[in-house]
Amino acid sequence: MPMKPDENWVETTLAALTLEEKVSLLSGANFWETAVIDRLGVASVKMTDGPNGARGSVTENGPTAAVFPSGISLGASWNCIAARLMAATSNAFLKTRT
Repeated sequence: MPMKPDENWVETTLAALTLEEKVSLLSGANFWETAVIDRLGVASVKMTDGPNGARGSVTENGPTAAVFPSGISLGASWNCIAARLMAATSNAFLKTRT
């Protein structure tokens, strides 16, 4: 079970990681998730495609995805209402994914 980080957790954990463990965090455990370092309470982090969408871990014939304009495009629009709507919609969508 991962520990809850406190103020010094990051620095302490980085100092305690072996070189092999640090490298494992660079490559990931699989296509979507980082490695777990149980002995230090480092949990896996699930990734997504990037700044313009979110979907589950199935890459083919899987659940539907939510695709949004990239952050730079949205920012260039200067449309605060659209930005808030996108944030609320993506937040609601992400809550359906585990």
